[in-house]
Amino acid sequence: MSSESGNREKAAKIPAVFLDKNSPNLLSEIHDFFLNHLGFGQFVFRMPDGTEVDRASNLRELEEKVSRLPEESLWFHARRNHFSNWLMARSEIGLASVFRSVQASEFSRAEDMRRYIVSSLHGLRRWRQKGVVAQFNTAYFDPDVSDFVKIGQGSLGGKARSLAFMSALLQEDPAFTKSTRTSPSKSPRPW
Repeated sequence: MSSESGNREKAAKIPAVFLDKNSPNLLSEIHDFFLNHLGFGQFVFRMPDGTEVDRASNLRELEEKVSRLPEESLWFHARRNHFSNWLMARSEIGLASVFRSVQASEFSRAEDMRRYIVSSLHGLRRWRQKGVVAQFNTAYFDPDVSDFVKIGQGSLGGKARSLAFMSALLQEDPAFTKSTRTSPSKSPRPW
């Protein structure tokens, strides 16, 4: 950001985003900078040439769309830590840090990296729902993540609370989870 318009050329050489302090739209440009460059808006999937491929608004959409994203776009975002930045902006610090520490160059195939990202996102979503009894909503229901949902407006009864509690206890027992779970994506916490 500068009040000297000539600094735009210097910023372009870095490359960096340039904002002119004298712009009549400065507030809007700052807002757009936060959304488009710091990860506070939707995740915008792009090809290396900048062409937009898709968008994700939440973790579930990110997981779904990474699973079918073109390889070129997957490599483009992974090499630039875009997944980590987007997660960090949503206070998902644990997974964001893990993604930042694992470099795209550590994967020889795009499918291996894709599986790693999808399973990590899925594990995070499962972990966040652990012990939560959510209100059922057809638009947001994900049977792969939600263990318990309630239908209706009334409070939970004693049997339902007991089942939710026992489920949480059983998931905490390492011997039980080790013998019944076969996929690392089903583990309570992916990092």
